[in-house]
Amino acid sequence: MPFKPNYNQQRRDRQLAKEQKLQQKLQKREERRKAELGEGENPEGNETPEGTDASEEPEGTDASAETDTPAEKT
Repeated sequence: MPFKPNYNQQRRDRQLAKEQKLQQKLQKREERRKAELGEGENPEGNETPEGTDASEEPEGTDASAETDTPAEKT
């Protein structure tokens, strides 16, 4: 027998190839998603960070106080 097979090395090589393939797939998905979302960019070019809602009011402003005031009876 010329050499003894190293099963752990072979397993590591297969696992590495699997992880690289997964990373490429995720990168393609992300690029595709960015391309689709890129059409609806803000006119100023400012993108909202992920996980935030663009319709939220900035801290310190209370927009609900203006709209929730009861109507005065005259």
